[in-house]
Amino acid sequence: MGCATFLSVTLLAPQEDAPTLTPLRGSATRNVVSPSSLYEIFKNKTIMINKVLFLGAGFSAPLGIPTMGNFLERAKDLFEDNPIKFRNFEEIFELIKQLHYIKANLDLDLSNIEAILSIIEMGEYVSGLKFETNKFENFIKSVIEESTEPLNFSQNFLRNNLYGATISLLENNIENKYLLYFLSILNISFEILNDKDNIHSITKELENQYERYSIVSVNYDLVVENILNLISSLSHNSSQQNPSLPLSKLHGSIDGKIIPPTWNKTSNNSVQKQWIDSFNLLSKAHEIIFLGYSLPESDAYIKYLLSVSMYKNNNLKKIRVINLDPDGSAQNRYDNLFLSTLKSKYIFERNSVLQFLENELNNYGPKEHKVAKSRIYTKR
Repeated sequence: MGCATFLSVTLLAPQEDAPTLTPLRGSATRNVVSPSSLYEIFKNKTIMINKVLFLGAGFSAPLGIPTMGNFLERAKDLFEDNPIKFRNFEEIFELIKQLHYIKANLDLDLSNIEAILSIIEMGEYVSGLKFETNKFENFIKSVIEESTEPLNFSQNFLRNNLYGATISLLENNIENKYLLYFLSILNISFEILNDKDNIHSITKELENQYERYSIVSVNYDLVVENILNLISSLSHNSSQQNPSLPLSKLHGSIDGKIIPPTWNKTSNNSVQKQWIDSFNLLSKAHEIIFLGYSLPESDAYIKYLLSVSMYKNNNLKKIRVINLDPDGSAQNRYDNLFLSTLKSKYIFERNSVLQFLENELNNYGPKEHKVAKSRIYTKR
């Protein structure tokens, strides 16, 4: 499969009559428009709120997917555990060792797998040297695939929750948080049924939806695709369409082509389409939420994409950045990008992705039930 449009990308139509919102005063960090204000104003005007989730490596990390910074460490652990299965890794390790001779004279981060991939791609492009890019891409795919755990909803957990056990739906289970968050943004209700002692679930789309989500991702993994596939498998309603979200992957995917974060974005038509699709989603968003993306210096062209998208966006009301950012460097980069022109709409929240999911799920949970025949999870 090519990297373009893994989940059908539907470009969102511009909202010509989007209202002008006045930023709230008194924010401890910056003046921003509150989500509740957005919801109420748009609800009254029957206008759909377009929200874009911009996903970085920090979004997938809690599910065990390595980030670019700890990628090589994960690869070495895999090789140490099973040197026969991953014997091809030795060739990659040797290539990285050779690249360290370059590092002696240049300031290069050879602990970052994308920096290495970019060097290899540049070498092939300008000099014709053969650095075995395909082998390196297959190395990246192998490490991510091996780090991807199957997603599931525990039947025992569903049973306990059905019968009213004193247990939180989130239950400190990371998978549940991700699954429930996607059920929420898809505006889907989730019903647990007890049918002859077999507990299963049914999903159905709710009415009166005022938010429409789409996703722009720089991640190679299939976390989003796997979650949507699991939600589809939980549905026992044959008449219901499988859930989908507009999804654009700027750096490609392990089920297609992997794209280095360098300047050479127009050499492949499918890559160019991903960037055009991302621009259309971002330029028509009312709210953009950056989740686990640190805006690294190596992603210079992401900054250019964001800049031109913001320039063309007449409807943008809010930008949220969710990042732990232990040393403050990520906030400095975002501040430099957004503070001068979008100060009233931009807020940086030093928080984890998991805490963000928990906070967002405060409005999604079980309705009260008197007998243990069914329990419905829905937006309150």
